[in-house]
Amino acid sequence: MTNDKRLPDDPEQVLLHIWSALEGGTKSHAPFNLLQFATVAHDGKPSVRTIVLRQFTRRPGELFFVTDAGSAKMSQLRSNNHVSLVGYDPATWTQIRLSGLASVSHDENERLAQWNMLSTRTRRSFLPRDAGFRVDDQACEEGAGPQIQLSVPPAAFALVKVTLVKVELLDVSDEEHVQYNFNRADGTWSGNRSRV
Repeated sequence: MTNDKRLPDDPEQVLLHIWSALEGGTKSHAPFNLLQFATVAHDGKPSVRTIVLRQFTRRPGELFFVTDAGSAKMSQLRSNNHVSLVGYDPATWTQIRLSGLASVSHDENERLAQWNMLSTRTRRSFLPRDAGFRVDDQACEEGAGPQIQLSVPPAAFALVKVTLVKVELLDVSDEEHVQYNFNRADGTWSGNRSRV
């Protein structure tokens, strides 16, 4: 951001800006589409990887991503569901940092809705790697072996929901950096602005 495009002083307006940025982040190649996702590993140390933001809902402040049910992050979430995420937009020189509680959605309607939004290529990544299987989409040549349906989420497909409890935005577009901090209590967000 240039000086004439700095964020407003009003934290409520900044929070709306953050929500818009996260909603926009659900689109491929958009800022904040790829977020760094940190969990607590079994040895108590941080473990970080990149996730793709699939959905964001302002109320009640939830974001969703998909992953393999057998991944290390899923095992870590079963032990400790406190997570952090961070994204950076180099075009605006802003960082968004998020903290929350992760849970796995077992709602079949939610799972199916997210599954149906995935590309065929991404869906295939959740299928068994056995070369004897063939997939029921028209882009795949017929092969030997049992057929796997791409229209139904397999057991390996996990939909993770993160309920946000803390949100921070850091604006480093000027020499004097500005940080906005927001916390949720009883379903209500409150925030403040500080210089760092």
